Amino acid sequence: MLANLRGHFPGADIRFYRTNHGSELDFLVFISNKFFAVECKASKAPVISRGTYSAINDLKPDCTFIVSPIEDGYTLRKDIEVVSLSDLIIRIKSII
Repeated sequence: MLANLRGHFPGADIRFYRTNHGSELDFLVFISNKFFAVECKASKAPVISRGTYSAINDLKPDCTFIVSPIEDGYTLRKDIEVVSLSDLIIRIKSII
């Protein structure tokens, strides 16, 4: 995942986020004055942990993407989209 993000967005600042209270996100992506949160899940029916929701609420990214091995993406919540890896790249490019 990191290699894909770096390959498509070489100028992006990409970080991991974790607090000592257990809030975490796999990737914080800063590019073109936009801030995206990305969480990776292996399940086709991803479940988001309380710590992930807490991180999203604390950081308030422009958009949050849950990357999952799915065919068709969907909106999980107003500001959270479940997408495939290829759709993630397309969605980020459409926003920046």
